[in-house]
Amino acid sequence: MIECNGDDVVECNELIHKASKLKQALEILVDNEEFLEKVSNLLIEEKIDYLEEGDYALECFQEGMNAAILTLGSKSWKNGKLKFSLGIEFYAAEEIEEIKETPEVKELE
Repeated sequence: MIECNGDDVVECNELIHKASKLKQALEILVDNEEFLEKVSNLLIEEKIDYLEEGDYALECFQEGMNAAILTLGSKSWKNGKLKFSLGIEFYAAEEIEEIKETPEVKELE
């Protein structure tokens, strides 16, 4: 994945925009309570209900919620913040080919 900075330009389907404009549009979405409620409801429908039912609390998109993670090989839980975010990702064509050629691990090694 290549990180986009604000001055990068993205072209897709004959439309060209600076990455900063795309990021700004995503930030507007995160401030839109109606949009966040729809996202929250979709998460709840998929049984991903970290929030109280019907509560889409803005902090899960802005500051993050208190959470813990247990990673593979770790001996204990790590406390931190869980934050849902929208972002821009760009993958170079060469990297996509490398990903396609990498064999998939089906079992824990």
